Amino acid sequence: WLWLAVDSIFGKVLGFVCGRRTIKTGRVLWQQIKHLPTMGYGTDLLKDYENFIPHAKH
Repeated sequence: WLWLAVDSIFGKVLGFVCGRRTIKTGRVLWQQIKHLPTMGYGTDLLKDYENFIPHAKH
């Protein structure tokens, strides 16, 4: 899988990682983007996201 974090307004890639669709891979991407200011994150609602994306932002 290619995991991407994309700015929804400007379309800029903010981070990416290639790997399986697992918590471990998700955390690698999360480390790349967690410091960036955001109102929230849009996802496909994979349950594993709750292990690294704060509930209030998801």
